[in-house]
Amino acid sequence: MTVSHEMNRTGVDSRGAIVLYLAVVPWYRTECMHILNRRFGDRVQIVAAAYALDPTVRTGIPRELYSEVKRRELVGGRFLATGIKGAVLGADVCVIDLNPRSLSAWLVLIVRRLQGARVLVWGHLHPRAGAGARTAALRRFMRRLADGVIAYDYDGADAARAEIPTQPVWTAPNALYGSADMVLDALTKRTSFVYIGRLVADKNVDQLVPAFEQSGLWRRGYTLEIVGAGELADVLAAQLSGLADEVRASVTLHGTVTGTAAVRRIYAGALCALSPGYIGLNATQSLSFGVPILFSRNEPHAPEIELVRTGAMKAYEDNTIDGLSLAMNVVLEEAESITETARGQLVEYMRSFYSAEAMAGGIAAALTESPNTHLSARESGVVDWFEQ
Repeated sequence: MTVSHEMNRTGVDSRGAIVLYLAVVPWYRTECMHILNRRFGDRVQIVAAAYALDPTVRTGIPRELYSEVKRRELVGGRFLATGIKGAVLGADVCVIDLNPRSLSAWLVLIVRRLQGARVLVWGHLHPRAGAGARTAALRRFMRRLADGVIAYDYDGADAARAEIPTQPVWTAPNALYGSADMVLDALTKRTSFVYIGRLVADKNVDQLVPAFEQSGLWRRGYTLEIVGAGELADVLAAQLSGLADEVRASVTLHGTVTGTAAVRRIYAGALCALSPGYIGLNATQSLSFGVPILFSRNEPHAPEIELVRTGAMKAYEDNTIDGLSLAMNVVLEEAESITETARGQLVEYMRSFYSAEAMAGGIAAALTESPNTHLSARESGVVDWFEQ
């Protein structure tokens, strides 16, 4: 049944209780959660644990926005169980993770199904290993038990509609920033290659420093800036300390930077972003500030790889230090030819389809059983910066 729109005089949606019951809500969901709170007021409750199975993925939204529950890892860390508050089972609508490794999500999904209470699953349609992975069938089963799907990406939403045509599907594209924050803050010259993300093994971040040294770009006044934290932070610091002074002066390890203004300043001087490991939200973030991204093609990319259609991403084949070093030199001339006007065109596209407003809009549409504003993103050719 379609729920009718009811707003009170302050513009706050005045219908029944809503719970977002999620393993974690990372810092980059902050603006999206603020938008939902403004839309639904006190009716929306966010329930999350401190961190996921991967301890580098942590809840980072302001503490007043959510209720924290305890967490427990089971079967040697293969599964996660989190505390279940009464509101999770009693709410009019509940949104849970589309993640078969969350035993709590399974429990809530089954109980609410038996109760006849509306429950939606939110996440990537398939694991990074793809539709043929062992857990893909479990994700499809979770979707069949749910009353609808909120997909992280446009391609995933299209695939979900094709797999289960009778099930409602909404798109809440993975986003980091509100549209007002997605602006160019250009410096007089862009001279840096940038990596922003987690410093973990599957991102191949240990290739960044040696590839930059090998590229020789530091001799021409170019720099490397690395932002993030993780298990390989000490490895990168050791690599940096082993460089000759003239190379080391061209490399900066910033550590964690999450403030939007600070991140925007880093991107303002960036010629190109780097992704030697799999593509994820790093592509969304980079393109949101008009910065193209150079990425290794042969990695198990997350669904954000759909952004390749924009024309602002350049792939290289050899996923080694030598391959990255060569690719940095190859991309240099193409990246230097990109005008600020062209970068602005990309930012406008990202504001329309990959902003916190677009994400919150998809979630709100799912909660109210309303049509999605954006069924799909523009298919291709936002910019034409690289020969693939």
